[in-house]
Amino acid sequence: MTHHLGPTHHDDLKLMAIDSEDLAVFSAHLQDAELRVNQIAFLPKQKRFAFVAQRLDRQAVPPVRKSTGVHFEGVTQAQHQNITLQQSDEVLHLLAVTFTPDSAPAGQVILHFTQGRLIKLDVAFLEAALADLPDSSKEI
Repeated sequence: MTHHLGPTHHDDLKLMAIDSEDLAVFSAHLQDAELRVNQIAFLPKQKRFAFVAQRLDRQAVPPVRKSTGVHFEGVTQAQHQNITLQQSDEVLHLLAVTFTPDSAPAGQVILHFTQGRLIKLDVAFLEAALADLPDSSKEI
Protein backbone atom coordinates (compact mmCIF):
# COMPACT_ATOMS: atom_id res chain seq x y z
CA MET A 1 0.00 0.00 0.00
CA THR A 2 1.29 3.46 -0.86
CA HIS A 3 1.98 5.53 2.20
CA HIS A 4 1.14 9.21 2.45
CA LEU A 5 3.89 11.03 4.30
CA GLY A 6 2.38 13.62 6.63
CA PRO A 7 0.30 16.69 5.87
CA THR A 8 0.52 18.29 2.46
CA HIS A 9 0.35 21.92 1.41
CA HIS A 10 -2.76 22.54 -0.70
CA ASP A 11 -3.01 19.46 -2.91
CA ASP A 12 0.68 18.63 -2.97
CA LEU A 13 1.48 14.95 -3.36
CA LYS A 14 3.82 13.15 -0.98
CA LEU A 15 4.14 9.36 -1.26
CA MET A 16 6.43 6.48 -0.34
CA ALA A 17 6.77 3.15 -2.18
CA ILE A 18 8.06 -0.12 -0.76
CA ASP A 19 6.55 -2.67 -3.15
CA SER A 20 5.39 -3.11 -6.76
CA GLU A 21 1.84 -1.97 -6.01
CA ASP A 22 3.13 1.25 -4.47
CA LEU A 23 5.38 1.83 -7.45
CA ALA A 24 2.38 1.44 -9.77
CA VAL A 25 0.80 4.40 -7.96
CA PHE A 26 4.04 6.39 -8.47
CA SER A 27 3.97 5.45 -12.13
CA ALA A 28 0.40 6.69 -12.54
CA HIS A 29 1.25 10.05 -10.98
CA LEU A 30 4.45 10.38 -13.02
CA GLN A 31 2.97 9.36 -16.37
CA ASP A 32 3.70 12.10 -18.93
CA ALA A 33 6.14 13.84 -16.57
CA GLU A 34 8.94 15.85 -18.17
CA LEU A 35 12.46 15.92 -16.80
CA ARG A 36 15.75 17.34 -17.97
CA VAL A 37 18.86 15.22 -18.10
CA ASN A 38 20.62 17.75 -15.82
CA GLN A 39 17.99 17.11 -13.11
CA ILE A 40 18.93 13.44 -12.75
CA ALA A 41 21.56 12.27 -10.27
CA PHE A 42 23.02 8.93 -9.24
CA LEU A 43 24.90 9.14 -5.94
CA PRO A 44 26.73 5.79 -5.71
CA LYS A 45 28.26 6.39 -2.25
CA GLN A 46 24.79 7.09 -0.81
CA LYS A 47 23.23 4.37 -3.01
CA ARG A 48 20.61 6.90 -4.09
CA PHE A 49 19.15 7.85 -7.45
CA ALA A 50 17.14 11.07 -7.62
CA PHE A 51 15.47 13.36 -10.12
CA VAL A 52 13.18 16.35 -10.33
CA ALA A 53 10.35 16.14 -12.84
CA GLN A 54 7.48 18.32 -13.95
CA ARG A 55 4.58 15.95 -13.36
CA LEU A 56 1.13 16.55 -14.79
CA ASP A 57 -1.45 16.98 -12.02
CA ARG A 58 -4.62 15.90 -13.78
CA GLN A 59 -6.73 16.41 -10.66
CA ALA A 60 -6.21 20.18 -10.76
CA VAL A 61 -8.63 22.26 -12.82
CA PRO A 62 -7.18 23.34 -15.13
CA PRO A 63 -4.42 20.69 -15.16
CA VAL A 64 -1.05 22.01 -13.99
CA ARG A 65 2.54 20.81 -13.97
CA LYS A 66 4.15 20.50 -10.56
CA SER A 67 7.84 20.15 -9.80
CA THR A 68 8.19 16.84 -8.04
CA GLY A 69 11.24 15.31 -6.41
CA VAL A 70 11.67 11.54 -6.59
CA HIS A 71 14.38 9.36 -5.10
CA PHE A 72 15.18 5.67 -4.86
CA GLU A 73 17.28 4.17 -2.06
CA GLY A 74 19.50 1.07 -2.11
CA VAL A 75 20.59 1.67 -5.71
CA THR A 76 23.69 -0.36 -6.51
CA GLN A 77 23.91 0.50 -10.21
CA ALA A 78 22.29 2.91 -12.68
CA GLN A 79 22.38 2.44 -16.44
CA HIS A 80 20.80 4.38 -19.26
CA GLN A 81 19.81 3.51 -22.79
CA ASN A 82 19.42 6.01 -25.67
CA ILE A 83 20.04 9.00 -23.36
CA THR A 84 22.92 11.38 -24.07
CA LEU A 85 24.17 12.68 -20.73
CA GLN A 86 26.14 15.47 -22.41
CA GLN A 87 22.85 17.00 -23.64
CA SER A 88 21.97 18.25 -20.17
CA ASP A 89 19.03 20.41 -21.31
CA GLU A 90 17.42 17.54 -23.20
CA VAL A 91 13.85 16.91 -22.00
CA LEU A 92 12.80 13.32 -21.37
CA HIS A 93 9.14 12.30 -21.34
CA LEU A 94 8.36 9.62 -18.76
CA LEU A 95 5.86 6.93 -19.69
CA ALA A 96 6.04 4.50 -16.76
CA VAL A 97 8.04 3.27 -13.78
CA THR A 98 8.22 -0.49 -13.23
CA PHE A 99 9.84 -2.93 -10.80
CA THR A 100 11.03 -6.42 -11.69
CA PRO A 101 11.98 -8.48 -8.63
CA ASP A 102 15.17 -10.50 -8.77
CA SER A 103 16.27 -12.29 -5.61
CA ALA A 104 13.96 -10.79 -2.98
CA PRO A 105 14.04 -8.04 -1.92
CA ALA A 106 16.41 -6.98 -4.73
CA GLY A 107 15.34 -6.19 -8.25
CA GLN A 108 15.39 -3.65 -11.04
CA VAL A 109 13.48 -0.39 -11.29
CA ILE A 110 13.05 0.77 -14.88
CA LEU A 111 12.09 4.29 -15.91
CA HIS A 112 10.51 4.05 -19.37
CA PHE A 113 10.66 7.16 -21.56
CA THR A 114 9.48 7.96 -25.09
CA GLN A 115 11.71 7.07 -28.06
CA GLY A 116 12.89 3.83 -26.44
CA ARG A 117 14.86 5.61 -23.74
CA LEU A 118 15.35 3.82 -20.42
CA ILE A 119 17.02 4.22 -17.08
CA LYS A 120 17.62 0.93 -15.27
CA LEU A 121 18.32 0.90 -11.55
CA ASP A 122 19.59 -2.20 -9.78
CA VAL A 123 18.25 -1.97 -6.23
CA ALA A 124 19.02 -4.01 -3.12
CA PHE A 125 15.40 -3.36 -2.05
CA LEU A 126 12.52 -1.22 -3.24
CA GLU A 127 12.24 2.06 -1.37
CA ALA A 128 11.23 5.28 -3.06
CA ALA A 129 9.77 8.64 -2.13
CA LEU A 130 7.94 11.22 -4.20
CA ALA A 131 7.06 14.75 -3.09
CA ASP A 132 5.79 17.84 -4.85
CA LEU A 133 8.06 20.80 -4.29
CA PRO A 134 6.52 23.92 -2.70
CA ASP A 135 4.94 26.55 -4.95
CA SER A 136 5.79 24.73 -8.14
CA SER A 137 2.46 24.63 -10.00
CA LYS A 138 2.43 25.88 -13.59
CA GLU A 139 -0.70 25.94 -15.73
CA ILE A 140 -0.39 24.10 -19.01
